[in-house]
Amino acid sequence: MEKRKYIKLILLLPASAERTHLLYTLMQSGFEGFTEEDSFAVGFALPEQLTDHWKKILEEAKVPYRIETEEEKNWNLLWEKQFRPVLIDGSVYIRASFHPPAPRGIKEIIINPRMSFGTGHHETTTLMIRLMLRENFTNKRIIDMGTGTGVLAVLACQAGARDIFAIDIDRWAYENAQENIKLNRCHRKIKLYLSDKTALKQIPRADYFLANINRNILLQDMEAYVNRLTPGGKLILSGFYLSDLPLIQNKARTLGMKLVSRILENDWTAAVFV
Repeated sequence: MEKRKYIKLILLLPASAERTHLLYTLMQSGFEGFTEEDSFAVGFALPEQLTDHWKKILEEAKVPYRIETEEEKNWNLLWEKQFRPVLIDGSVYIRASFHPPAPRGIKEIIINPRMSFGTGHHETTTLMIRLMLRENFTNKRIIDMGTGTGVLAVLACQAGARDIFAIDIDRWAYENAQENIKLNRCHRKIKLYLSDKTALKQIPRADYFLANINRNILLQDMEAYVNRLTPGGKLILSGFYLSDLPLIQNKARTLGMKLVSRILENDWTAAVFV
């Protein structure tokens, strides 16, 4: 069978918060993922999955880059070589199945990387986990919108949640989350949906609604999120910059929610609303 041709984007930008944000934005526009070195990053995408929007993103960012084409490879194998375990606040250890187990007494989440977002390495995932560690999920119902690898849903499971409903629109993420949920023995508690916000119509109201997506989707869909919360339920959001918080906060206010806490890392922000 003839191998597919991929677009290979070589981004000539040193590691920085600016690069992290740019890669995240490009992944939203169709790139499957990036491998990163100190001075550059390389991403791949099928031509039919891209529009010219990604070119506009790079032009506006004024970042030097070059484009090549390359035959299909095992991108996951290449990415796994760079995947390292991460320890968050000394209490949550996220690793792949090929890494050594966590030290005794530390909560462990096994995430096999398949290009899906949510390995704990990005600031927004870390921020979401930090906020979740402050909450009591025992016997609570949780909705995780844009679950990616399923890492937040698994953490909620391990924290004693009663029912978790995890949703992602991307088939690659959905299949990856299925694998990771089973790896962490949470398949009896987590129900996974391949869908967008329309899946919420099938889901009962929850005590917590988690969404680590991006500013535009959060603003567009927040009303649907709030409508699936029980009275007094909490909305925990990330995927946006501190400069975006007033927009997020104003939208939440129009829906009867108020900001009760926020945390920040490299200008990325996560916030809790009740």
